[in-house]
Amino acid sequence: MKCANVVAAALFAVLLCSCGAPPENVQELQCPQPPVHSCMPGTFATVRFDTTTSIGPDTRDYYYKIIHLDTPINTPGDQWGMAFYKKGQAVYSLLTDQRDPASQRQSVTTFKSVSPADSPEQFNNAHNLGSGGDFNVVNAGSCAIDEKTMTIYFAAPRPGGTRGDYDIYSGRLKRDGDAFVITGAAPLSDNVNKEMSWDAQPAISPDGQTLYFASDRPGGVGGTDIWCSKKHAGEWGAAVNCGTGVNTECDELTPFVSPDGNALYFSSSGHATVGGYDIFSAGITASGISDAVNIGEPVNTPADELFPSTYSDSLLYYASNQTGGDGGFDMYMLKLINVSKRSMIALASPEKKLIATAPDETVTPKKLLPPPPKPVAPTPPPAPLPVPPKKTDSSLVIGTVVNARTHEPIDSAVVTVHLPPPDSIVNTMMTNADGKFEIKLSPYQNYQLVAQAPNYFYGVFDEPPAEDSIVRITLALPETLMLRLQFPVNDSKHPYEKTLSDSGLPSALAWSQEIDLLASNLITYKNRIMAITLVGNTDSSASDKYNDRLGLWRAQFVKDQLIARGVPANMLVVRSDGRRNPLPRKPDEPEELYRARCRRTEIAKITERRTTGNNKSNNEQQ
Repeated sequence: MKCANVVAAALFAVLLCSCGAPPENVQELQCPQPPVHSCMPGTFATVRFDTTTSIGPDTRDYYYKIIHLDTPINTPGDQWGMAFYKKGQAVYSLLTDQRDPASQRQSVTTFKSVSPADSPEQFNNAHNLGSGGDFNVVNAGSCAIDEKTMTIYFAAPRPGGTRGDYDIYSGRLKRDGDAFVITGAAPLSDNVNKEMSWDAQPAISPDGQTLYFASDRPGGVGGTDIWCSKKHAGEWGAAVNCGTGVNTECDELTPFVSPDGNALYFSSSGHATVGGYDIFSAGITASGISDAVNIGEPVNTPADELFPSTYSDSLLYYASNQTGGDGGFDMYMLKLINVSKRSMIALASPEKKLIATAPDETVTPKKLLPPPPKPVAPTPPPAPLPVPPKKTDSSLVIGTVVNARTHEPIDSAVVTVHLPPPDSIVNTMMTNADGKFEIKLSPYQNYQLVAQAPNYFYGVFDEPPAEDSIVRITLALPETLMLRLQFPVNDSKHPYEKTLSDSGLPSALAWSQEIDLLASNLITYKNRIMAITLVGNTDSSASDKYNDRLGLWRAQFVKDQLIARGVPANMLVVRSDGRRNPLPRKPDEPEELYRARCRRTEIAKITERRTTGNNKSNNEQQ
């Protein structure tokens, strides 16, 4: 099943199991046309778990078994995610499912394992998860439990929100015999929950300090992504996208952290899949999350596999809608079975047949699936021996200054030569009618050449001249400057250090250096400038209303920085085009780079009086 089919079918079921039925009388969400995703997952056909039982002393002492869970877990309705709470030898499961398909509502039901060591697939003593206080637990989605503090995390509709607007809540999980209730339920802070976004399917690390969840908020890689938030001084920090090693242009859902905290499991319809949604794993280290690995067949099938979870290194529970179940999504379990040395010797003796009896199981499990190996950086080649510099006095730099759009030479452009910070100008010259200039510079010195002109912005060259040679360079001056500052999500005051180049990749200049150059250019030619327009632009994610506001914030930041550097405020006009003025996409350009190029502030000079109306756009400020 390809991604488009999954979104239309399987994702609908996932939304139900993760969030609860929509509350009554909610506002309808007027969704914008979704951005075009390059959702083209590859194919995967590797068997990672050997389920054959032909074992022996000379081969292996274990095998895997896939078990379809019995009633009362599986029913003709849909069963989705299982969260676990272990107390001594007792294992309790909180199952999110749809026991009554006619109601179109899911519930959370608690079960107790009959015998965790011998039969972890058998549960009984079903109880509905209750609630204390005003919270209606019927609308609670899939759960995650911090056993150290008995905190439960789950998804539920935002009160008064639009349809599809779900938040992550936390509460206290209290046990009453074999039953459980949630008390003190409240939504997490805005650092985690985002208005008008689907934030659901929480997973908590064993130490309770990192929360993973699925979200369709703007700023992701594409579709639904896995995000995480870390706790600092008891407060959840700003959510961060888990990156392209985990997330794809397709959908990533249902995260889960292994009991030892070293692996992140989740489902994805991207990467390379057996079909539909597959289960993947990625290693968690102090330096970040490794690239995702498909856990392979026979767990993953051409159907959809979702909601991986476990309480043991030798078990993996998950939901699948493969054929042969009781109906819809059912719960399955992958079990690692170790065989004792005694049984192997008996089976291998001449008097016994190798397949006479089933192997005995032991209670000492191996790890089900160790985290993927940490990537090993290649050994760099040995550095070449330095070549002693030849004695020389100077290198000749021959430059041409041209119009970046037409490539025509620019007469009388001012070229200044700067030393590295603390900045000092060591030479100034002007181009001739052919846009040419020449200058001698000392070799191996990191000079910076800046060219600018009244009706243009600036061009920069900052490579050291080569020794004993003639260096030819071209400086192209734009008529409209594309300034790309990258901001954290929901932060319009603290950009990341480096600006982005016209290709969408980080440039060599810090944002403060770019603003310094821009301010210097505008102040130099302010007597020839009628006005300066700063137009904020965004990518195509999210709604027009959201992007209009976001574009205005970005342009206003640039305006404030220019004023602080001495540019007259009355010259600066700010407005937002939001997502309505996208740039042409280059052939074979990755979606991530294209979106980065679209997120920009376009700056233009008005050097002659123009006739305009008296009314400014609603998205314009001065």
